Amino acid sequence: MWRRRRAIRAAAAAAGFGRVLRIHRERNDSGAALGLWIVACLAVVPAAIASIVMATEESALWQWPLLAAFLGLLAAFGWSHLGPVHGGRRWVAVAEGGVVVWEPEGVTTLEWHRVGDVPTATFSGSMDLATAVDLRAPVPAWTWRRVAGLGAACLVAVAAVGFTAVPVLRYVLGVQAPSEIHHLARICDGGPGFDVPAYAGPGPHPVVVFEGGAAEYTSSDDRPEAVQLVACARRISAEPAATVERCEYYGGFVRELREARYRVEVYTARDGERVTSRVLRGDSPRGCADMIHTGPDEKPGSRPEYREPSPERYREQLAGLVGNRADMSGK
Repeated sequence: MWRRRRAIRAAAAAAGFGRVLRIHRERNDSGAALGLWIVACLAVVPAAIASIVMATEESALWQWPLLAAFLGLLAAFGWSHLGPVHGGRRWVAVAEGGVVVWEPEGVTTLEWHRVGDVPTATFSGSMDLATAVDLRAPVPAWTWRRVAGLGAACLVAVAAVGFTAVPVLRYVLGVQAPSEIHHLARICDGGPGFDVPAYAGPGPHPVVVFEGGAAEYTSSDDRPEAVQLVACARRISAEPAATVERCEYYGGFVRELREARYRVEVYTARDGERVTSRVLRGDSPRGCADMIHTGPDEKPGSRPEYREPSPERYREQLAGLVGNRADMSGK
């Protein structure tokens, strides 16, 4: 591309046109480019709706749909400006003494008084090019339209990158500080870490325990940015569980409360490195609830429920990790 620009300037100099003020590049106005623009623009609406819903649910990934929409618009812009043009791309250079038209078939140089039907609609800066052709004279390289358009594009790009790409990149690289306790649950799924204090040195080392994605216990006073350890509790189903309570309800619905054991894997919140593992028994209260909630598709019959570790049990079992000096020897 730069070689062609040099050749165009050389052609203008050879024709005695003096200095080239601006070179206009033909855009891709094919049906594919138009279709890509339509799809990209229409995708903005569902992306915005998805981001609003995810933000309402306090999801740490709510910027991702907006980033996808921005990348779609960027792809449409790139294809229309850089994509191949059927029959070869044309260039129109506006010089002090005339116009240079560069086409695959050859180069045409026209003095301003001879400029006639020069193509303008499908070129970059088409309005400035059309003005020059109508006036039969060059217009400044930096017109107000060009400055305003470039300024608006830069503002949109900076806002899009800062509002979507940067948070997503911080999420992927694990340099994002959690704003809600439940954001830390991604550690249990093998996700990236967070920009939080390292698990090192003497305690306390605040911990949060997740079971099934829900926070069951935290020692950080609900300050997610202070958490150093993330514990992930999963029920162990290696052996048949004994039923400790059978509760019958109207309509033939039955709940069987069963004993259960849970494996608690502890990881660092900063980088997701495994610290240690514990096995706990559920100690939630026995007895039948006064009423239960059934799903719209649930049929009468028996359904098991399992005793879960109470917050007190988690506090007792993890007290050493929280209060003692950091120790990675159990990994």
